[in-house]
Amino acid sequence: MRLNTRIVGACLALIITLAALPAFAGEGRIPIWQPTQINPGNEGKYIVTRDITAVPGTPIIEVFPGTIAVDIDLNGFTLYGLDDDIMRATQVDSLTIRNGSLMFGPGNAIFVDGARKVVVEDVKIQFVEQRGIALQQVYNFALRRNVITNTTQG
Repeated sequence: MRLNTRIVGACLALIITLAALPAFAGEGRIPIWQPTQINPGNEGKYIVTRDITAVPGTPIIEVFPGTIAVDIDLNGFTLYGLDDDIMRATQVDSLTIRNGSLMFGPGNAIFVDGARKVVVEDVKIQFVEQRGIALQQVYNFALRRNVITNTTQG
C-alpha cells in the first residue's frame, strides 16, 4: 500500500502547527520554561515548569508597563540570575509571586517599580548582590513566609 505524499505532508504540517501553539498547564496556567517577557494583553496565571538560568542582559521574568494582573507560581523551582535583576515588573496593576527560589546575580531578586498591589509569598532568596525584594511606588503589598539570606543590601 502506498501512502499519498500530500496526505502525509498535510498531517506533518498540522502536527507542527499544533506543537507551535501555546500550551496551558493545569487550571489554564501558562507554562514558563525559559526567560520570559509578559506584555499587556498576556495577563493571567503562569507556572514555572523547570529551573531556569538567566541569559545575559535581561531578567528571567520581566513584566512590562500596562500589564494588569499577573500571578506567577514558581512551582518549587529555582530561577538563577546572571547579570541583572532576576524578576522585574514596571508600572503593573497587580503582581503575585509565590512558591520557589531565586538565587545569584548582581541585581535584585525581585524588583517592582510602580504597582497597585504586590504579593510575594513562600519565596526563598539567596546570594543576590542588591536587595532580595525591592519595591518602589507600590501602594499595597503583602510579604508572607519569605526567607532572604546572604544579600548585600537586605
